[in-house]
Amino acid sequence: MSTRRVSSTLMMLFVLGSSMNAFAQNNDVLDENFVLDEMVVSATRSEKKLLDTAASVSVITDKDLNQMHINNLDEAFVKIPGVYVGRLSGIGSTTSQTVMRGVNAANSVAVLVDGVQVNDSYNGSVTWSAIPLDMVKRVEVLRGPASVLYGGNALAGVINIITKDVDKTSVNLKLSYGSNNTQNHSLYVAGKASDKLDFNVNYEKKKTDGYITDPVLSSKAVIGAETTTTNTGAKRWIIGNKGKRQWDENTVGVGFKYHFDESKSLALDFTKNEYEYSYSAPTSYFGDDIIKKAGTYFSTPGEKASNKYNMTYNDSENGWKAVVGYSDQYKQHDTSISKATDSSKPNTRFSFDLQKTKQFLLITMQYLD
Repeated sequence: MSTRRVSSTLMMLFVLGSSMNAFAQNNDVLDENFVLDEMVVSATRSEKKLLDTAASVSVITDKDLNQMHINNLDEAFVKIPGVYVGRLSGIGSTTSQTVMRGVNAANSVAVLVDGVQVNDSYNGSVTWSAIPLDMVKRVEVLRGPASVLYGGNALAGVINIITKDVDKTSVNLKLSYGSNNTQNHSLYVAGKASDKLDFNVNYEKKKTDGYITDPVLSSKAVIGAETTTTNTGAKRWIIGNKGKRQWDENTVGVGFKYHFDESKSLALDFTKNEYEYSYSAPTSYFGDDIIKKAGTYFSTPGEKASNKYNMTYNDSENGWKAVVGYSDQYKQHDTSISKATDSSKPNTRFSFDLQKTKQFLLITMQYLD
């Protein structure tokens, strides 16, 4: 019995030692993947360690974005729990409603770039492809209501995009080509014009012949049609399509930042984005529903164009920050023959934010008798 007890004790010590060794090795991985001392500003609108933040916040760094090899910023949200942005047409998707924690309502998620809200003032959507990936330093995703700090558009949460500071001259050139004549070319140049003046220039072009995204469905069986089912399980027959969804987009931006001293700076940024989409020749099968559904085969082009102007003054020594933003969406046009609609929705947004941060010192005194 004593021999068995000694053997059991030695076995337990061996297992415990192996577990401790594995835990110590895994600690290195945990430290690399979860940086709890990362400074975030979304939860309280002032810099605070992620470990000390009570809110549900996730951080995506520029290093994470490089490792993902993505084309648009919203593609990175697949790594964030509770966040979904539909992109059913690839880079040609215009539906960019952000869903957070199941809230799928317009203007429910506030999206900010350096403190300036970039949501469409008409429906709350965001042109994610207009945000150059090379300029992003980190993305903070705050899940949960934040209307007290960010207004009514933050009912479901906040996505705060923070761009990079210029510390040295850099040039990033990317050229890519893929199937369906898909092209994604970008150029980003940043540097110092002087000891106090930084600048950055960016240009990006995205283009594709697209692929078929809008099949025409029939509730009756048609010879030569392809059988499918709806999301509720009902049987349908594909009797044709609208053709391939084509896309052409151009984005250009320029920014300047002047440093008055180590704590005071003034930044000016301008971004212009234009895109248009269309469909190639539609395809149909033979059948009785062809005449009845003739209008569903056709879809006409759409387009969108906007200019964004931002100005940010920051005085970190005294805790002052002022942000002014103006967005002029001067072109947004969608047409649909099947629904006989012609919609033009130009809109503008002006925002001003003044913030004062003050640190309070808490002194605890204890009297001993």
